[in-house]
Amino acid sequence: MRTMFPGYEFHPGEASVFVEIYLPKKSRFQRELYNALTDAFDPAKVRAHLGQHEARVREFMKDYYKEFLPEAVETMGRVMDGYSLYEVDGVFYDEASKMVIEERTQVVRIMFRPTGLTSDLTPDLKKRVIREYLRFTGKTEEFPDEVGDRVPIKSEDKQGQLLIDQQVQLLIQQLRLWECQVAMLVFGYIVYKICTKMRELNEMMGVIEEDSIWVASLWNLVINRVVRVPAERTETLST
Repeated sequence: MRTMFPGYEFHPGEASVFVEIYLPKKSRFQRELYNALTDAFDPAKVRAHLGQHEARVREFMKDYYKEFLPEAVETMGRVMDGYSLYEVDGVFYDEASKMVIEERTQVVRIMFRPTGLTSDLTPDLKKRVIREYLRFTGKTEEFPDEVGDRVPIKSEDKQGQLLIDQQVQLLIQQLRLWECQVAMLVFGYIVYKICTKMRELNEMMGVIEEDSIWVASLWNLVINRVVRVPAERTETLST
């Protein structure tokens, strides 16, 4: 339920995905990082990249997604709403040298919200299905077998129950497609372009390549948005 403040509306408990990309803070990487993140807002550029480098992206993501989904590329819209950049003093243990390494680390923080999903389910039920899907700890392809236990859905008649079940399955299919698009944007586009540019710059400058880029994700994120609403919708609160 939304609670209205003068001029603002409260949207609580929106299930989302939180992703952070960790890479060394180096000035020579900044331009490509900025370009990759800025171009990620343009679905046409993302689709063109994934199509042009399909074979390499498929190989690059083989341990994350066994199958490169053409449908996910063809239907991909704007997946990312925005990002944040910050820096931290990182310390890690290097197995090769057996030493503790200190390094300035750059972090790219992105929050993904499953928006634009179509369903005839009630807003509350739709929200519950999305929440349980993103919180599911097993393989998401197994989620439909669990949905009845995780999101109890009952109708008074068989026909009504059938329609609800169909709508739930439709929503889950859309969530799978969205999940694949998020992964392709993060790994197949942003991280792929960063790694490619790192290799080019390091070879050109004759410096040692970075050993790794880390990507962390949290699938139990809840976003509470407070959104400004048009003046004509603002309720007058009496004191």
